[in-house]
Amino acid sequence: MTHSTLSPPNINRLGDSVIGGVVQRTRPVYNRTFAMDKTSPDRQNQTISMPCFKALTRTPIVSSRISQESTSTMDLKSISELLAEAKIELRRQQRRVNTARYRKRQNVKAIKLEEDIRSLHEGVDELELQRRLIAAGVPLTNTLWNVAAEYFRLFRNGYMPAVSVSNKFTNNYNGDKNGSYVQQDFLRDTTSPNIVCGGVVGVEALLEHWRATSSYFPDIEVGLVRLEQKYRGMLLATTRTKFTITEHSLRRCFPHLINYRDMWTKLLNQQLVIRGEVCFKWEADNHCVIELLQRGDLLTPVLKLVGSLEDVALVFDKAGISPECQLQ
Repeated sequence: MTHSTLSPPNINRLGDSVIGGVVQRTRPVYNRTFAMDKTSPDRQNQTISMPCFKALTRTPIVSSRISQESTSTMDLKSISELLAEAKIELRRQQRRVNTARYRKRQNVKAIKLEEDIRSLHEGVDELELQRRLIAAGVPLTNTLWNVAAEYFRLFRNGYMPAVSVSNKFTNNYNGDKNGSYVQQDFLRDTTSPNIVCGGVVGVEALLEHWRATSSYFPDIEVGLVRLEQKYRGMLLATTRTKFTITEHSLRRCFPHLINYRDMWTKLLNQQLVIRGEVCFKWEADNHCVIELLQRGDLLTPVLKLVGSLEDVALVFDKAGISPECQLQ
């Protein structure tokens, strides 16, 4: 065997007969289409799709997923819009509530201011009346005006066990007499023995009325606001009475409320301001008062405390005092 570095060992297999029989490979075509023979009239404008390549189309799964994503995006957008609208509506409602509360507070302040102004006017009228009475002096003889003024001075705090005596009506009484005698002597000197006051008749009955009233309301204070002569022999006094409803007051005037603890609690230790009137009827021949007509508005302050007319009816049902402040 002949070997040479210039020729491979299998040179004997690389003869012309072997190499000539090898068919040359054609270059593969990777294009999707092949140009057909242009000479063929039937295939000049035709293309052939490669069988190994398929058209890219959306499968049902991909389409469903895209649809779901689109729907989810729209839902999120709708939810965001609804939340934004809800927040705006909530802020509007809160502003309405705040506005209503503010108006309510302003109304309460306005009502309170009106009441204070009215109380101040009444206080001014009361002081002006006292000034006129002091400036004019109290005459020695009984007149309807000075009897009415002295009546409210002596009974300003109800039935009193002792008061100082400094008025010309009472300066002829002994200074060591207690208040009840002063009040009793005043009534005997200035009123008829059969004086009528509501449902009671006589001086003793009138004193007993005051004694019971002071027992029910120990801190009672009756203020004279104004005196007006309506008719000849008739004088109308406008009053403002204040007292506190104590537990004793409730037991004596509203004993049935013991079974209604909520009503009991609403009234207990509340101070009431009652506006009322007292009418003095005068007998000119005997120079004395023959009738006292007293009434007050107890319903209004009680209504403010309990809040409804139904509760007011419950308070005065079987009560020992009427809405007109008449003891029963």
